[in-house]
Amino acid sequence: MLEQVVDSTDETMRQYFRLVYGSSSNVAVFGPDTTAFVPLGEGVKQGDATSSLFFCLGVDVALGLIQHTLATVGIQAEIYMYMDDLTICVEHSQANAAANAAIRAFSTIGLHINEAKSKILCDVGGPFALPQCTHDHEFIVLGANISRTEQSFAGFTEKLLRRQEGYFALLRTVPLHPHAMSTILRICGFPRIMYHCATTPPRAMQRVATYFDAQVKSLVELTIDPSGNTLIPLSMIHDDGGLGAPHYSAHLHEIFGAFRNMAITDDPNPPRLSLTTRTESTTSTAQVDHQWLFFDAQNALTPAQFATALSIRLGVIPHHLRLHSTKCNCGHIYTTDDTESIDHVLTCDMSCHVTHTMRHNMIRDAIVHTTRSYGITSTKEPTCFLYNDGKRHRPDALFHTSPQALVIDVSATSLYPVQEHIERISKEKFDNHKEATRAAGCVFFPFVMATRGTLGASAENFINSISKAVQPFQQKGFSKQMHHAVATAAARGRADALMAAAQRQRW
Repeated sequence: MLEQVVDSTDETMRQYFRLVYGSSSNVAVFGPDTTAFVPLGEGVKQGDATSSLFFCLGVDVALGLIQHTLATVGIQAEIYMYMDDLTICVEHSQANAAANAAIRAFSTIGLHINEAKSKILCDVGGPFALPQCTHDHEFIVLGANISRTEQSFAGFTEKLLRRQEGYFALLRTVPLHPHAMSTILRICGFPRIMYHCATTPPRAMQRVATYFDAQVKSLVELTIDPSGNTLIPLSMIHDDGGLGAPHYSAHLHEIFGAFRNMAITDDPNPPRLSLTTRTESTTSTAQVDHQWLFFDAQNALTPAQFATALSIRLGVIPHHLRLHSTKCNCGHIYTTDDTESIDHVLTCDMSCHVTHTMRHNMIRDAIVHTTRSYGITSTKEPTCFLYNDGKRHRPDALFHTSPQALVIDVSATSLYPVQEHIERISKEKFDNHKEATRAAGCVFFPFVMATRGTLGASAENFINSISKAVQPFQQKGFSKQMHHAVATAAARGRADALMAAAQRQRW
């Protein structure tokens, strides 16, 4: 049936369908001490980006049959279908006819209605071809419970809780790299209950939202310290300068009210809600970047590096790296104020061997490595420029692009306020190198950023400019890769510095 429907579409769709579905595919089956591959010759393929489209093309035939059958016998029906979720609205006396029409129509295209998950919502009448329920029982439409009694939501809430418990238990059980686990949590976990918060009354959703928020906090605390002895301030869990996790339990009424208004007014634009905070502290401003929080195999951190970098972002020092009551080589005594201790480690080159210079070189090398991976020839610390003072200054990197080569000099500042110091250092570097690089026909960019990650305007301009040196279809990916590489290098430097400082204090 699907093949016949595809044949009625354009030639490109027909060619794609023949290419992807012209032969069977193998499906991996995993079990206790067993791994097998089973040929799949029917249905859409798991993971195929167009599988949803093909499914909708097929069921559209069934929808047409349902509409035609009901119209033939004079039944006025409103038919809605989202993927595999079908809703038909008719008079209660016509409900059985509509149910039978749907069963026959889907059977025609080879699909069978799941009667265990299908219901007829009606307070009177019967018997029906499908199970019946009233408005006082749980009734799910598109994953939302539209019942009207408190009791009908009790079981629904319990099911949502069990699903979240299973999700977090899986994250704790599967031996994932903490960087990969954190990426899954941010991409798949953070939006996980948003739909239910938007469609379930707050009184019924409060337990689920409170549990979810608590589990996110607990999981991150175990990530940075598996011993469980390090606690993260709640404010840093829900702040954009920290973990940036949505605070569902604190915004339930706001979420439900906004989406209820959208449904009632038939507004096609979903509400734009802020479920996090944005602290205007100097630390928060300095670490607005978040690219390194997402796992990327080309710019990976070790488990220890990621856990330590994440703890720095959250303003805590893990129990096994604690510094308080010890003394830095400069004479500074570390206190129980973790934020102050972290700032000192990142500022004082006497705190450990991972100095500003070493962290600077990590950033420079990440930039050079990324450009070379895209075929851009580069030279580290070129000595080909002539300066007015007669000294052989060396910018950090020269990129041999056309029509003009690009030159950068890298710097990372730990001083506050961040933006002011980034602008000041950028101006100093530009004044130092602009004449010499211009005389050689090059364009100079000061690549200045905060030690905690935020890029300066000139650094962003450099990334935009050098992106034009690769093929147009690669430019967006190159820019993303460059941002990730720089952010990860800075995070690695911060983590290495704190771990080295803790190791020095132990000795």
